[in-house]
Amino acid sequence: MTWDTPERRDRPLTDGGFESADDVRDVLDSGYVFELTYRTDGDRRTFLVTHDEIKRPSARPLHGPPVFRFRLLTGEKRMTVDLPSLVALHRVSVEQLADPLRESIIKSMVHDLSDTPKNVPLTEVEAVLRTVTEADGESAQQLALNTLRARDRAEAFEQLGERLFPLLRGERTSVGTLVLREIQQHAASQPAAVAPYVSELTSMTLDSAYRAGAVSCLATLAEDDPGHILDAVAALETTVDAADDNTRKWTMYAYTRVATAYPEALFPVLDSIVAGIGDENESVRTNALSALGRIAGQYPDAAVDVVDELADLLDHENPTVRGNATGLLADIAQEHPEPVIQHAEALAGLLTDDSVDVRSNAAIALVAAGGANPKSVEAEHEQLEAALEDTDATVRANACTLIGNAHAPVPVERLEELRESDPDERVRERAAWALERLS
Repeated sequence: MTWDTPERRDRPLTDGGFESADDVRDVLDSGYVFELTYRTDGDRRTFLVTHDEIKRPSARPLHGPPVFRFRLLTGEKRMTVDLPSLVALHRVSVEQLADPLRESIIKSMVHDLSDTPKNVPLTEVEAVLRTVTEADGESAQQLALNTLRARDRAEAFEQLGERLFPLLRGERTSVGTLVLREIQQHAASQPAAVAPYVSELTSMTLDSAYRAGAVSCLATLAEDDPGHILDAVAALETTVDAADDNTRKWTMYAYTRVATAYPEALFPVLDSIVAGIGDENESVRTNALSALGRIAGQYPDAAVDVVDELADLLDHENPTVRGNATGLLADIAQEHPEPVIQHAEALAGLLTDDSVDVRSNAAIALVAAGGANPKSVEAEHEQLEAALEDTDATVRANACTLIGNAHAPVPVERLEELRESDPDERVRERAAWALERLS
């Protein structure tokens, strides 16, 4: 049957009625839109209605039969019907209703999801979203948003997931952006539920209106398992130079996550990651360095051409940027010490940096590259001697190694003191080794 009017009086009805209020509630629990027939002034009237639950106890009669309140589907008018007057109540599937009524259904559902969400079955929301057209646009998106917020998100997403992304391919709205945010939050808590929609999210990275939200969803999925977004790696390259900082930040963060497990998957987009090192946004630059560092940790050749660019960051004001750049140079130096040792002076200057991570990475980089040009390391003997006083044992141990390798002119008394009394065994061993080299 197809309904196109809110009221029906054109067919005979047999006497009906309900024996108890529980029988009525069972019907109300079965759907959202109902065909209601009731007696009034010796007449029978039939309307399409939704249940308007009575919340305040004072609105219920203290004596007499139970009452139920309904709202006309095509308006705000409410009616209260007592049990003896209720002739018939039948669930009507929203899919049976004519298109002109869909707007009324959506409006009613949006209202009830804010007021009495349990009265709006997820199956009926899904049925409505299945029938929407582009003309429904923002109102359908608002229905999806209110459902995700008002009902249990996991349950709602399981029911509506396949309907959400087609909604976002329609009109680009601020409501659609909020729907994507809900999806991203669900990806953080239930990544397995969102992972099947990677292809839909990937296609949305080409849409400037929803690009940031789509990329943030993909990056969030990659936090759980980088393998989730391997098929999105190439498409994400189009977002590396997006105008908004947030999109670029999430893109580089997604690449960082992929690099932890699948560094080789990023080879095709390596140039874009390198370009990110020079980004004006600090978060983008930090994430780009992190991604490149994880790639270079496995494949040093991948970053050898950007040694000079990395060296330019050694005096950056942000310690995380300095630390990442220094650590990356240390990785490169494992296979390519020559270009790294050319920056021995800048690296040695970091041996007294305020950040222990920067100092440690600088010492490691110098140790890895020092063999290529021991004279360059020897020239920095004052910095090496100062590093023997470092609070970090790794820095002190590496300083001893550098002094021994380069035969740096450092007072042997300092090395002897470390050999005899340093609390860290590694430092004592490295100091003893350096003394043998210098003797």
